[in-house]
Amino acid sequence: MASAQELTFGQKARLGLQAAGAFARNPKALVAVVKYQLAERKKNKASGPATGV
Repeated sequence: MASAQELTFGQKARLGLQAAGAFARNPKALVAVVKYQLAERKKNKASGPATGV
């Protein structure tokens, strides 16, 4: 996704507020996202140094 356009601060803020509202309505989704992120980090750490973000 190197060719993707960077988000402005306003766009990031709007997305963050939308995500916060969605997680407030469904807290189990937040738990699922956190577990997914932790699993991805473990997988990336096991496969070597991550490139990119």
